[in-house]
Amino acid sequence: MEFRLSRHAEWEMGRRSIPLALVKAVMDAPEQRLRDESHAGAWIYQSRLRFEDGKMY
Repeated sequence: MEFRLSRHAEWEMGRRSIPLALVKAVMDAPEQRLRDESHAGAWIYQSRLRFEDGKMY
């Protein structure tokens, strides 16, 4: 899937040490997809993921 990350998303990925491969995996198979009402034509893709520490994010 082709997508573009906002500067804020890129900053959060760096701050939280989220690899781009993980973002791509969510974009390819999200749990839910929502229309972003604040940005015309934009969508929000979301999934819950369990990390190595056992926590769900």
